[in-house]
Parts: sequence; C-alpha cells; structure tokens
Amino acid sequence: MKSILLVDDDPAFLKELEVALHPRRREWLVESVVGGEAGLARLQQQCFDVVVSGLDLSSQPGGQSLLSQIREVCPSAVRIALADRAHEDSVVQAALHAHQFVSQPCSHHDILETLDRACSLSELVGDDALRDVVGPIESIPEPPHTYFECCRILESEDSSAEAVASVVRQAPNLVAKLLQMVNSVFFALPQPTSDIEKAIGLLGVDTIRGLVLALEATALAEDTRPVGSISLDSVLQASVLSANLSRKMRLPTPEAQEQLFTSCLLHDIGLLVLLKNRPDFVEAAVSRSKQNRVPLIVACEELGLPSYASVGAYLLGAWGLPLQVVEAVRDHTPHPVGKGQLALAVHLMDHATKSALSESCGVNEFTRTVPLEGGILAVLGAERVESLKARARSLVEPDQAAAA
Repeated sequence: MKSILLVDDDPAFLKELEVALHPRRREWLVESVVGGEAGLARLQQQCFDVVVSGLDLSSQPGGQSLLSQIREVCPSAVRIALADRAHEDSVVQAALHAHQFVSQPCSHHDILETLDRACSLSELVGDDALRDVVGPIESIPEPPHTYFECCRILESEDSSAEAVASVVRQAPNLVAKLLQMVNSVFFALPQPTSDIEKAIGLLGVDTIRGLVLALEATALAEDTRPVGSISLDSVLQASVLSANLSRKMRLPTPEAQEQLFTSCLLHDIGLLVLLKNRPDFVEAAVSRSKQNRVPLIVACEELGLPSYASVGAYLLGAWGLPLQVVEAVRDHTPHPVGKGQLALAVHLMDHATKSALSESCGVNEFTRTVPLEGGILAVLGAERVESLKARARSLVEPDQAAAA
C-alpha cells in the first residue's frame, strides 16, 4: 500500500481531496495536514511515498519553498505540486523542486491520474542507484516542451495540423531534424517535403508528435561521445525503426497504439542518460558484452549496474509521461512476459529491429538481442513474430542502401 501525504493551508480543499481519493483507500493510505510546518513535522516522523502540496510554494519561512524542504527531509518521496499557472513564481518553484506538476484548477480525474503515475514512479525514485545515475530532480534535463505543447493543442477544440505546425516551427533546430527524419526512407513518403504542415498531413499528427518527443528527449546526449556501438545516432536509428515497425502490430485501441509508438521511440533513452552521466558504466557494460557475447542489458545485470530500462523509465516518469509508457519502457527487457501487453510489444519491436540491424550491419553489443522467451511465441505465434522480423528487414535494407 502506498502512503500519500496531502499538505495545504486550506482545510476545506484538503477535505475535498480526501473525499476524491477515498475510492482508492485499499491501495493508498492517505493523510492530510494543514500548513507547511505541520507537513514537514509529519515527514520527520515518517517518510511518505508521495507528497502533494497545494501551498503557495514561494511563501515559506526563510524564502525556501516547501517542496525543496520536503526534498531534504524525505528525498525518496515523489513530490507533486498543485500550483496556479497565474502565479508565475509558484510555477517556477514547482518546476525546480517537483517531480510532477498539476495546474490549478484541475479535475479530480487529473489528480487521480497523476497519483497513479507518482505511485509507480515512487518505486523508481526510491532506488538509490537510479537516483545516483540520473541525478537529483533539479539536474534532470528539461522536459520536452514542444511535445507537451503539441499535446495541449491536440486536446483543444481548435486542434489542427496547422496549429501543431505553428508550435513546431517555434523551434528551428527541431524543425530541421524533424524534416530530415521524415524524409528518410523509414517513412517512404511519395516525395521529399520541406513543409512541416505537409509532413503532418502525410504522416498524421500523432506520428509527428511522437517524433518531436523522440528528438527533444534524445537531445540530452548531443554532446556525448560514442562508446563502442552505443551512440546518439545508433539509439535514435533503432528507436525510429522500432516505432515505425510498431505500426504493423494492431492493439485493441488507438490510444494503446500511440502508447506503443511512443514507448518504442523512447525505450532505449536510458542508454543515452548513462552515456551522458555515467559513460564509465557504459564502457564497463560494453566490455562485458564483447567479452561474454551477451546482450548489453545482461552485461549490466552481471556487473550489478542499474538497468538502462529503469533509468529511462525514471526520466520519463519525472517528465510526466503517461504511466503506461513509463511502465513499458521499464519492463520491456530482459523478461517482459507477464509484465503487460505493451511491454511485450515493445520487447518484440526491439528484438525484430535489432535482429534486422545485426543481419545487415553485423552483431555488436548494441544489436545483440535477448532471445525471445517461449511465452512470447505462445502469446503471439511464431508466424506473426517472423512476419514482423521480415518487415524489420525490409525497413533496414533500404536505409543501409541510402547510407551507402
């Protein structure tokens, strides 16, 4: 059972929150306290999994925000800020010291969804090894702003390809990279285009939104040097191929389909975090992978290093991506059976893509895959798996030809 502490200076608001969370009482142990000092005192007695603060974050004694003090008293707690966007100081403080941010006013559904995500993230945040790799919350790379703005536009009543294009055009460097990716052989456009709005019309807003997210997320590794076959280019290439391949696997709902596409784009983001923050870990894992001829994720396990899948999930969770995506990234390797349909699908896309890359470019520590477990073949069927592998080969071969 997860423990949640609600802190606010308005007793009526706290009571309203308690009522909203009551249906989850078998999963969550919820307490509330009035005032920041009382909240800190309670945290000194017990460290909660999640702390929700609706206080004016910039008005604490001594000028230090409540969330920053909570971080010092209970560093493993996931901190959620409920702040009014009309008060700029509160928003800035929330961005500095919170894992999740919910703008006020908001619905009970928004709060419940955020708490679901936070409770899952709390297991990752509480892992000292992961925190050492990714760093404290204030050092985590900035969230993908253009992606979240695209999401906001798509949820509005005046959503359109033109509106999404206008958001993307505000980031010129992103536009150039996006057009380069869109015009690659991966997407087989009838003819090259230099118009973002036209690209959206051809590929769809969801695909463009996912590619924007991938490019913004992987930018954290732009200044890193490759270690063996692990580089920004190799990770991005395999991720885009996996995401493209995922369009050939039909899931029950359009929402699940988009979650799969996004998860495939980001499933190896943890490798880039390690490449940036702990290249020594990557070097050790690459060396072990070469020496023992084992997949990189297995080499990490053998050396007792943090799983790059969990590292990636930690980052995505801190950025506030959907819980389903965070869990799929965390669970997709090395043993996805029993971890949910999405994790299983991401594992299969990754396996098919890296198998195709191995056949085309040779096996290396990045493309060496974990053998498919019997449970996967039982769930999906050998014929379907082979069909996806064949499709992956058809995507890789023209790309290698173009590169040559």
